[in-house]
Amino acid sequence: MTIDQYQLCPCGSNKKVKFCCARDVLPEINKVLTALQGDQRVAALDHVNHAIEKKGDKDCLLNIKTNILLQLGEEEKARETAKQVLKKNPDNPIALANHGLLDASSGALDDAVDKLQQCMDLIGETIPFSVVEAVKLVGVSLLQSSRITAGRSHLMLYQALNPEADEKITRLIQQTFMNPKIPVLLKAENLPAPAPEEAPWKSAAEEANALGSRGRWLTAIEKLQELDEKHPDQPVIRKNLAIYQNCLGTPEDMAEAWSDYAHTPGVDFEDAVEAEAFAQLIDPDLEAELLDVVSVEFALSDVEELTEKLADEKRCDAVPIAEDRFDPDQPKPRASYLIFDRERPETSEGLTRETIPNVCCQVYVFGKQTDREARIQLVTTKNDQYEERVAKTREVLGDLMGDEGETQVVSQVTKLSDTLTWDWQFPVDTPRELQTRMLNEQRREIMLEKWPKLAQPSLGGKSPEEVIGQDKYRIALAAAVLLLEVTTDHQISL
Repeated sequence: MTIDQYQLCPCGSNKKVKFCCARDVLPEINKVLTALQGDQRVAALDHVNHAIEKKGDKDCLLNIKTNILLQLGEEEKARETAKQVLKKNPDNPIALANHGLLDASSGALDDAVDKLQQCMDLIGETIPFSVVEAVKLVGVSLLQSSRITAGRSHLMLYQALNPEADEKITRLIQQTFMNPKIPVLLKAENLPAPAPEEAPWKSAAEEANALGSRGRWLTAIEKLQELDEKHPDQPVIRKNLAIYQNCLGTPEDMAEAWSDYAHTPGVDFEDAVEAEAFAQLIDPDLEAELLDVVSVEFALSDVEELTEKLADEKRCDAVPIAEDRFDPDQPKPRASYLIFDRERPETSEGLTRETIPNVCCQVYVFGKQTDREARIQLVTTKNDQYEERVAKTREVLGDLMGDEGETQVVSQVTKLSDTLTWDWQFPVDTPRELQTRMLNEQRREIMLEKWPKLAQPSLGGKSPEEVIGQDKYRIALAAAVLLLEVTTDHQISL
């Protein structure tokens, strides 16, 4: 792939080569591009360095050099080269895009998105291939960091700008939609709404949507915010503001925009509830109460006797060891068991929810080491049932389980998640239909008896029981119920 004098200059000026800085170095640039086409990146870097030494540090050469350094993984050198361009020309769009790539690779995703937005505002009608690639790579980084809406928006923009279909990106977007771990509310594809024909602000809203369609999301937001000040409480303006905030992916701004839309007069109640639920889901300010998941050591008097004892024990099951939990340089546990709160029935005949065993904890068994006695590690959530779970484990292990030792916090879960989580161990012959019916019964009990008593950050720290019937909490409460339904539906599907 080479360029001629009628193509855009690699400097990012949006001028053709014959009228720009690449005119005097076109043979050198094509030599570099030919080397790159043959995957000869080191040779390409040598060629561009020689051209800079011979012709000077032209922006076109520096931008190409930055791109080569990125391909070679020389991120610090690439960053310095991009800065060299921006120091001379702070509005160089290709240098901004390259800098955005570097920010994304270092985890500074907000900065990466901001650099790309600056680039998109400065670029002309024809968007250079290097900028299109930057949109893709930043989008992938956003998805990998679980910033789902922003990542998907960037990748869909990339597909719209890319003249050739990219099957890998298509599959990546499809996998996002199919991933059961991603909440369904994050998968919804919200398209900008058209303005009503009679609206006096119709043309301004259409202009904002035109900007948004070209990936100039930040500028579209700014224009819509001006419209919102002049024409407050317009559902279309508020909804489009929220949609473009999704594209940028800053959780605080997204949550505020969707909550504003949800409480805008004239918004359909179901739409308002879904918008508020989305806001509650992503709002980092709604800090839920957290519980520690702990790993607690207990002395173990005899490993072989324990193994023999648990072989016939109906209140536990041997399970595979999750080796990635443990330091590869340290001895691994000999065995791992799930401990139940009661015996597992032999068959499903006469089975009720009260007779299904629930997992209390997981126990890892370690043999004697040179510097340590035999021990077990008990892993469970430290909630109001913690002492009972330890006692149940002592019942199962008997006198072999000794004194309590060191406790480590291995992770945290929300109190709501812990309340909504149960881990039943059905008898092996339990029909699928019976399992589903019982899971639905358990879900209903939780929703009607346990969840209404829990304080909710989205309700100002009050419980659903405390706010029911109060109009000011109507949308927020319905949204919290919707999130609960999505959460428990997800659990049942597992």
